[in-house]
Amino acid sequence: MSLNAEQTSPRHVDAEGVLAPRRRTRGALRNAAVARPFMKWVGGKGRLLGQYAELFPRQFAR
Repeated sequence: MSLNAEQTSPRHVDAEGVLAPRRRTRGALRNAAVARPFMKWVGGKGRLLGQYAELFPRQFAR
């Protein structure tokens, strides 16, 4: 039986010294849902800056 490298290829050695197979992720990634916000925030956020201004650092380096 030949193994496809995409299906199972050694990735690391476990605590018992046995090579653990690589997980197949192509199908999982293809079917993964896109992360989206659970609530839509309508309106401007600029008016909130005043209440958070004291929490921001006065200076920072990039």
